Amino acid sequence: MAPKLDWIRETPNALGALCASCFGVGAAFFAILGKPLTLSMETSVFNHKVAPPGTLEPGPPLPASPLWLDGFLVGCGAVTNGWAYAVKRLPIAGRLQAIDRQALRLENIWSYVAVGLEFVSKPKTVVIKELLSPAISVTERPDQWEFFKIWLDHGLEVPPLIIAGLDNVTTRHSVQRLWPETLIDMGAGLGRRPRRSNGIRSRNHLQRPDGSDNSG
Repeated sequence: MAPKLDWIRETPNALGALCASCFGVGAAFFAILGKPLTLSMETSVFNHKVAPPGTLEPGPPLPASPLWLDGFLVGCGAVTNGWAYAVKRLPIAGRLQAIDRQALRLENIWSYVAVGLEFVSKPKTVVIKELLSPAISVTERPDQWEFFKIWLDHGLEVPPLIIAGLDNVTTRHSVQRLWPETLIDMGAGLGRRPRRSNGIRSRNHLQRPDGSDNSG
């Protein structure tokens, strides 16, 4: 008989449920390989603490009232696909400009959690628009970031929020130099990167507007 699962009844949490499903898929993968996991622990998505099962506090509930987004979404690859999959399940509305010049390829399917074969050859900006509709209005910008950024010199304003899902360090630094009110960097490539910035200092690494380094 499987051991009893320690849990505390609380308000439903979409992010916690998605994280639990990711851990479950990982455990199933190891079981298929003949290497079942024997370590028993629980992890807090809120503060990243790890402890024996049933000992961590659930953390604060997610906001019940809708949150409004107004921003750029730079890079619509695998990481952003997972972000959209989660955001779709939260009370979030608003508008985004999605910037990515690529179309979805067959080899992308296996790492994109929210798409299937029917999305192959579609622009990635279109994929994100379909995933987030109708709560979040997405304007498709199928362009390279450095070309899109030229519009900032011709009347386009930097929004209060920029979400970046990029694996290129140089492009991430280019996005960071805009210094929006809030920056969420979901970078998946090599090198140090900020997880979140309030425009003053990041947790890991940012460059100042003059190009000098600001490591923390």
